[in-house]
Amino acid sequence: GLTLGPSLFNGSSYEETLKVPESGLIVDLPYTRPRHKAIHRKMKRRTSVTTDLPMGLRGTTRWLRAVSEAAGSWTPDLQRKIMRMEERTRKRVDVMFDRWRGMRVAIFADPAHGAGLASLLLDMGIEPALVGLKGTTMGGKEAFLDCLERDGNPLPENTAILENPSIALIQEHLERLLRKGQLDGV
Repeated sequence: GLTLGPSLFNGSSYEETLKVPESGLIVDLPYTRPRHKAIHRKMKRRTSVTTDLPMGLRGTTRWLRAVSEAAGSWTPDLQRKIMRMEERTRKRVDVMFDRWRGMRVAIFADPAHGAGLASLLLDMGIEPALVGLKGTTMGGKEAFLDCLERDGNPLPENTAILENPSIALIQEHLERLLRKGQLDGV
């Protein structure tokens, strides 16, 4: 029942961006983390909710719940509807998940996007063997792991996590995994 208002940094026109103060709810995604306090000071008369990116089945369900709770629209009926949608989606893609289960991949992204990708892949039964995180303004490794924990998708213990890796370090890790036959994709 919510209507999406203006979004920042999505290519919207300047005119559309000027409508932000009219929004009743501000959804604060991880990309605002470096300016989080300043944004919340300016929007103190608005209800806001800080969320992870809505990626993967569990991550999207968790995002929908957080936003609807902040908007005051969370109800048991909505919870059942979201769970049915997640279950229906899971059934539709389970055939592909079975095909991919056990594959191992490498992920290279900023912490927020990397966590969303890792959560999605873990939902699909694909194991991240290597994760390279770029940047620390969104919380780095700790924020990455916290997001996965909130999704109920912790990384396997043998996953290597590299923070701000050099090209040489990335090549070294990829070559080792490929030599051992332990990497199906990047």
